[in-house]
Amino acid sequence: MDLDDVILVPLGIAITLKMIAEAVVQEHELQAEERMKRGKPKNWFAGSMIIILWIAAVLWISLIAYRHVLNE
Repeated sequence: MDLDDVILVPLGIAITLKMIAEAVVQEHELQAEERMKRGKPKNWFAGSMIIILWIAAVLWISLIAYRHVLNE
């Protein structure tokens, strides 16, 4: 991590947040609070896709390693 990242990224985030209108921030904070009152939102489809991608990656790497061991 460079010193630029430590300084520029938080500075950029702070500037960006200051550019958002206060009314928009308040509106979305209220929406977020309402959603959390109803329970933490879940997206099972997205979670399933991520798990499938991890399994595919592990299988692919295992296959490559297995082929590498057989060729030696």
